[in-house]
Amino acid sequence: NLDNTIIPQDDIPYHTYNIVVATSDVNVRKKDDINSERLTLLPKGEELPLLADMENGWYKVKYNEEEAYLRKEFVYENIKTELANKYYKVICLKNTSNLITDTEEIELPKYECGKVFNETDNYYLIETNNTIGYISKENLLELKDRFVIVDISDQKLELYENNEVTFTSDVVTGRPHHETDMGIESVLYKQRNRTLRGRGYASFVRYWMKINGNAEGLHDASWRSEFGGDIYETNGSHGCVNLPTDSAAFLYDKLSVGDRVIVKK
Repeated sequence: NLDNTIIPQDDIPYHTYNIVVATSDVNVRKKDDINSERLTLLPKGEELPLLADMENGWYKVKYNEEEAYLRKEFVYENIKTELANKYYKVICLKNTSNLITDTEEIELPKYECGKVFNETDNYYLIETNNTIGYISKENLLELKDRFVIVDISDQKLELYENNEVTFTSDVVTGRPHHETDMGIESVLYKQRNRTLRGRGYASFVRYWMKINGNAEGLHDASWRSEFGGDIYETNGSHGCVNLPTDSAAFLYDKLSVGDRVIVKK
């Protein structure tokens, strides 16, 4: 049960807004015209804030804080709920734990991370995987200063500095039977221009950041032309986190020995 000082759900400052979610890759354009300048390609499953239904087959959306347009046939409307106040801390679970929402309890897996928006003596109010609820302060690690979260399910890497996401990158993690180990890790050492060797392979990398005792690390993979998506399921690594060369170079300069690296699903 929640302690007596917990904040009632009705008192949590929420706000909601309309979004569109891509049902397939869709062009985001400067005007509601198929010949207009393309600003970006919104990948399937990604979202943008919805500003207006143009009623001519187009939606007006917000992209990079400006108005943009995309075809209605390639997206669907949804409503997103967020906490109105800003998170001020990021936590990681050392063990499985229950998230208590206003309707149910959800078991969160070990190494799941969450953004903290409020707290009492015994609980944090967090958001994780687009779900908001309370979680016990027991068996948690507070992530401070500078750290990295690698999400195997999303094939994404995020760099946090002072609780702000300052850099993101697509990645390729370990293939089946060579899965990247999940855990609360840290940068053990860094090395330039190294050949990684294992059974049946020898790979030269320019930026090597070792993160655990199983010979796994973050590094560039110049032999790859694509990252992210489901590549790891059929053409994943031997356990390392593969990055585009530019991303690996950026992280190599940013990260120091001892910085936390969380690997989760």
